[in-house]
Amino acid sequence: MGDLDKLDKTIADWREHGTPGPWGLSRRNPQSSVDGMNDRSICSTGGYQDGTEKAFKENIANAPFIAAAPAMADEIDRLNALVFELATRRDNLAHRLNKFHADLEAVIGEKERCT
Repeated sequence: MGDLDKLDKTIADWREHGTPGPWGLSRRNPQSSVDGMNDRSICSTGGYQDGTEKAFKENIANAPFIAAAPAMADEIDRLNALVFELATRRDNLAHRLNKFHADLEAVIGEKERCT
């Protein structure tokens, strides 16, 4: 199983067992909490506090990133579908080019026999 297949399976597992999106920053604590629909708490990124400004800024930065997870999963699905579509088009084009090349070889061969 390749890395993309593992990622697809992981995302599918999350969707099956996780809280459905959309998620957003909490109205109660928008700096470091994420809620789902109906104000259901998803997580609080303020769990690690060591009193430093760095930890505080990390907690604040993590909340919107986590809140975007369902939308990012949707985007990964969309990109996977696009990659599959492009690969299919590439394969079809390669098949058509190979057929064209074979037809051209046949025409060249026929012309050489006629001269």
